[in-house]
Amino acid sequence: MFGVALARQHWMADADQILEGPDMKPRKQPLFKRFLAVLPAIAITGVIYSGSAIQPAMAQLEEIIVTARKREEALVDIPFAVSAFSEADLTSANLKNFVDLSQFTPGLTFQNATTNRADRGMPNIIIRGLNLQSFSGSSDPALFFIDGAPVFGGEVGSFIDIVRVEVLRGPQSAYFGRNTFSGAINLITRDPGDEFGGSAGLEYGRFGTTDLQLSVEGPIMPGRLSFRLSGRSNKKGGHYINHASGDRDIGEEKTTSLAGTLMATPNDKVRLKFRYDYTDIDDGPNAGFRFGRTFANCDPDGNGTMTYRCGEGPDVSLAEAMVGHADAFDPGYFNNVGYVENVVEAYSLFSDTSTRQVDGEGVFIDGMGLAKRVYGATFQAAVDLPAGMTFDWISGYNKTLQQIVSDENTLPRNNFRVVLGDVFLVERYSKNSSHEARLSSDDDRQLRWTAGASFVESEAITSCVAGIFFAPRAFNCRPILKTETTGVFGGLYYDLSEKLTVSGELRVQKDTVSIPITDLEEEFDDVGGRVTLQYTTADGIMWFANYGRGFRPGGFNSIFATLSQSEAASLAANSGAKLDVAPETLDQYEVGVKGALLEGRLQASAIGYWGEINDQQVQQVTSYTDQATGLDVPITILNNIGLLDLYGVELEARFQLTNEWMLQGSFARSHTEYVQGSCRICVTRGATATDQDHLGNQTPKVPEFTASAAATYSRPVFGGGLDGFVRGEYLYESTEYAIEANQYETGDRSIVNLRIGVEAEAYRVEAYVTNLFDDDTYLFVTPNSDLDVGGTNAFVVGLPDKLAYGLRVTVDF
Repeated sequence: MFGVALARQHWMADADQILEGPDMKPRKQPLFKRFLAVLPAIAITGVIYSGSAIQPAMAQLEEIIVTARKREEALVDIPFAVSAFSEADLTSANLKNFVDLSQFTPGLTFQNATTNRADRGMPNIIIRGLNLQSFSGSSDPALFFIDGAPVFGGEVGSFIDIVRVEVLRGPQSAYFGRNTFSGAINLITRDPGDEFGGSAGLEYGRFGTTDLQLSVEGPIMPGRLSFRLSGRSNKKGGHYINHASGDRDIGEEKTTSLAGTLMATPNDKVRLKFRYDYTDIDDGPNAGFRFGRTFANCDPDGNGTMTYRCGEGPDVSLAEAMVGHADAFDPGYFNNVGYVENVVEAYSLFSDTSTRQVDGEGVFIDGMGLAKRVYGATFQAAVDLPAGMTFDWISGYNKTLQQIVSDENTLPRNNFRVVLGDVFLVERYSKNSSHEARLSSDDDRQLRWTAGASFVESEAITSCVAGIFFAPRAFNCRPILKTETTGVFGGLYYDLSEKLTVSGELRVQKDTVSIPITDLEEEFDDVGGRVTLQYTTADGIMWFANYGRGFRPGGFNSIFATLSQSEAASLAANSGAKLDVAPETLDQYEVGVKGALLEGRLQASAIGYWGEINDQQVQQVTSYTDQATGLDVPITILNNIGLLDLYGVELEARFQLTNEWMLQGSFARSHTEYVQGSCRICVTRGATATDQDHLGNQTPKVPEFTASAAATYSRPVFGGGLDGFVRGEYLYESTEYAIEANQYETGDRSIVNLRIGVEAEAYRVEAYVTNLFDDDTYLFVTPNSDLDVGGTNAFVVGLPDKLAYGLRVTVDF
């Protein structure tokens, strides 16, 4: 069997795998961990093919409808990798955000980590192990969508009025366009009802965690115009004490979301929907800690000195005992005037008194941590046309303003000298708008088609202010980048027979990328799409194979614009780089099987994929010859010199075993391997390290193996339509590496969650425990510099959430 064969292959490959521990002695991967990694693959695939031997019961699973191909289709009928979560799924697992969601989605890793900070500054969507840096701010490999409209560089915040989440894995360029190189995540929002009603929810948990939700909806003109208003205030309490202040605010997150929706149906053939949302994020100091050079335990450069960290990191208790963030907002700093007046007000992108202003909304951060304001709007129109055709239009707008004030040292030191050297101000401004028109044929025809066009424009800037020589210095981490993208797309689907279908999807796109301060502007032409062959058996099992191509937009090495002709020539000769950085492409193949068995009680899929990234945009350390001095000047640039191979397997299943028992599981192996390219980190680690040390390694900050399992038992209790339920969850992630050299790692993570409660048609009461066994594996590890000993190696870790518990109540009215 397909899954069993793959599991055996993984077992044999991993059985002899040698890992390096903190003492640099070889060790084999523990047997039980290898067993856990392959058990879901065997179990899920075995259920798919042997399920017919199990006695059927009355209970059935709900059919999930998705719009992954811009038309409504059943999830089990989509011939590529899609995971979908209904509103019931989100409720049963209490999935509040993408961090929660990724734990149950094979091949998806979602990280709240901005550079070296464990904060929500820049959401990082990693699909199938492709943790690819977004160098320009416009080249994210995966993207959020709300009702099909892209959200560039924005923040979705907490899930508010979300009825379904679709996670599309693999290149989605054909229908979703820009920034869907490795995949896309589409959130489908709730339509207003035509009867008055609403819901309310309240949660309270350990560390002061709270979640308050309220919504109301109803008709304005019955049958023609309806509304929905929703609000959600969600606080995740800090899990660690800030030893600079004594407050438990390390890792605290506060999110307030508001949404309003109008739905109009002027007649039976026209549907109009307008939605506006606003998200306010106000987080405490990030849950990260910097270990200095004294924690180095190995010598990868062979120079006789312990300079780096290898194996797993120090115990989390060491970080917990030391972590602290200097309070730069104490008015005693900066000659009793304060950090806000001397730095934030003086240099902010949003301050009315700053010469760097790009948006005059005003300074909105009021303490150490992160503050973010996100504005979004979408407009949708759908018109039924003759001959079963449909015309769809969607427009979207997003604007994000962000401020971060962080203590980069993460030690509880409060004095004048420290705040100038340790505290960092990072701001980001972005806005984008999009428009898409689409015409689709009748779904019931032998030949079906979709055709459309889209236009997207965006601009973004990232500004930084650091303390240099005891004075604040402002600079652009990324200058203003503007993009305009025009695309035409379409798809053809033809039934060769009742069982065999062939389809092709294509997008032709033109990107115009510019950096106004340098007068640089360039156009890039890209083509992406997918070809699919699918065969459906008499019992409804679908087998499929497809080939897809995705692309990441190109950009610039803007340094070329600042060099003389001879300096630019020497840089080109030393590196082969050019002013323009070409787009990179992903060619990927998928084979798989999906289906619903046992009269709809079992839904499952097993998918294998492989592919490669060509012309990968790689950061390369090189140099140019200074015209005035004749000396070589080191510099980091982008160059299309990378080649990355990837392959993996993804399995999902949900099984209504009996009326009482619901079982769910997932498993993924996401293997990536550097084949060609330059390793910037390896080069800077010493004379014996080379820029080829990473070849054959896994991409950093992403697990190769993930698995989840959930079992829910429910039955009527006390009569009166009341059901009791118990739910257990197990979540597994294999180790994550810090850098391309794969020397420093987090170790494996295992999380157990429990839920128990009662529910009726109009309410639900639940008690829960998360991270029951208090797993303390770091969320990520990454290299950095020791601020107390300039230029020496240090490393930053993301502190994990502790065991937590709470009570949640929701009521419909």
